[in-house]
Amino acid sequence: LLTRVSQLRLTLPIFGLVLFHIYKSLVHGTSFYQILYALVMIVLYVAAENGVIDIGYYLRVSSTICAIASILIILQYVCYYLLGFHLQLVATQLLLPEAEQWVRGAQTGLIGINGKVSSFYRPSAFFLEPSHMFLYVFPHVFVLLFAPGKSKWRLSRARLLSLGILMTTSGMGLLVVIFAWMA
Repeated sequence: LLTRVSQLRLTLPIFGLVLFHIYKSLVHGTSFYQILYALVMIVLYVAAENGVIDIGYYLRVSSTICAIASILIILQYVCYYLLGFHLQLVATQLLLPEAEQWVRGAQTGLIGINGKVSSFYRPSAFFLEPSHMFLYVFPHVFVLLFAPGKSKWRLSRARLLSLGILMTTSGMGLLVVIFAWMA
């Protein structure tokens, strides 16, 4: 076991991510769950770096999840503006008490995490908040647009994901999508 551990690769970006999670768990609280989360993330980074995790498979699956989320955002818009109801896709009754500030937004699509009613509809598919959808999806837009091997399929998938991000009305999402397509 020691010889296998000594053969592990740890490149500079992965080392930076490891240090970030150690720092984050020390500075932002040292609860058991935060330390456990940091350890799990470190193990995942090192496993991916050493070829234990099939990155291609991960990207295919997570890109499919992004496409499903984008289609659900479009469906939520259709339900809200054409049929007059919010299609709730988050099982809010299963959320932990720490997620309380997101429950009303997930239930209505109109209430922000600050508790104020918004003047425009903000769907989020199965994410708690529109910005969470953006944070999950935007790396895939960049991979689809900038990784080698462009194709019509990748461009159409990038369009779908970008539309999903824009329809969340996330301010960060708007700026990042504009930047990605202008670059």
